[in-house]
Amino acid sequence: MMVDDHEDQIYSLEIAFNDLFPWEYEFISLHSGVECFKWLEHNESPDIIILDIHLSDKNGFEIFDEIRANAEWVDIPIIFLSGDSKSNTLKEVGDFFADAFIDKPVEVSEFKKIVDRLTKK
Repeated sequence: MMVDDHEDQIYSLEIAFNDLFPWEYEFISLHSGVECFKWLEHNESPDIIILDIHLSDKNGFEIFDEIRANAEWVDIPIIFLSGDSKSNTLKEVGDFFADAFIDKPVEVSEFKKIVDRLTKK
């Protein structure tokens, strides 16, 4: 599952994801924290969540906290995605114990390594 409010980022990562993992996963794209929680409440937990830090309705840190506070979702691996400089954002991300952090634009080989590690492929 990817939560990002930028269509071009979702499209780019979906193409890369489908190229890297053909037929292994269904790519679910959502555009807000509200959509994310509605989906989580009505569907089986995703294998991984790719979460943009800067969304229009809630920031990724707030969404992360709500996901981790729910016993059904607490074990879903979460990758933070951001266009911020790595040095500034990683300092914040470290406090949230995210499973991984990826800079925008996404480096596809790095992305694959992280997804493989977090899904134990």
